[in-house]
Amino acid sequence: MVRNHWLIQSSGIRRSDDAIRKLLTDIEAADCIWSDFGVLPFTNEITGWENIPLDRNVFVHCSVKVLEIFNSDAKATEIFPHAPSAFFLYDSIKEGLFYDKKRFDQAYYAEMPLDNGTLRELLLNGDCCVLPLHICLNTTYSEDLFVKPTSDLKLFTAGVLEKGKTLKEMLSEQTTDSRLESRRCYTVMFAPVRNDILAEYRFFVVNEAVCAGSQYRKDGQLAYSSDVPYSVWKYAGELAVLYQPAEAFVMDLAVLPNDDIKIVEYNCINCSGVYDADVTKLAMALRQIKRREF
Repeated sequence: MVRNHWLIQSSGIRRSDDAIRKLLTDIEAADCIWSDFGVLPFTNEITGWENIPLDRNVFVHCSVKVLEIFNSDAKATEIFPHAPSAFFLYDSIKEGLFYDKKRFDQAYYAEMPLDNGTLRELLLNGDCCVLPLHICLNTTYSEDLFVKPTSDLKLFTAGVLEKGKTLKEMLSEQTTDSRLESRRCYTVMFAPVRNDILAEYRFFVVNEAVCAGSQYRKDGQLAYSSDVPYSVWKYAGELAVLYQPAEAFVMDLAVLPNDDIKIVEYNCINCSGVYDADVTKLAMALRQIKRREF
């Protein structure tokens, strides 16, 4: 059987060196091949294109920036301006991405119909209010609120918007993007701040089946562990068949008091940290997806 080839973004990605080293070690232990590439800052140009294979399917591990590039109007010759095989390189990476902007947007999937209602009832913040970014940037609120972009492109980092503070003020502390007010296609969700989350888990879903999982937070603190309770794993499997934003994706779950479990969000598998999930099982599952025949 052909070995998996992981294409790893090694520059222009916000992830610690230790996390990248652990991922590479796990990939090699899973009998996978890997090569790296980068993104030239402030451009759409991919560097290290010589390392991108054209004779096999690849799985791309990358930043949100790469998703934006390959879901924009950028042409292959702009992304790979110095490569003689720009169009083939474009197809290789594009086929290694599992992303659909609309289907990964919470404003969209919250309204997906189920047998008894919509997916909103299963979401941790299903009671949220969704507003266009440019409308709510300069508004103040009378209580603390949890805010995050509904899009998986992560325009900003989710967090608590303090009472009396504007979203623009909050975002100025984490981004210097002067285009925020012009980004009219982005929406933001506002929800009550929750203090009842006992633990959070990440599950990797491929072809409607959960193949790997990891705890990533406990009692409000980061806590990576491969020890996932059977009841949580079982329920994740039941949820995985209800909605699939892509052939392969990540689903984060929150465990609440009284054994209640809610969906935190769906994430693009290409941009998600693996934490303590079993990379071998993930690689075996991804190997079953063949988007191109060689």
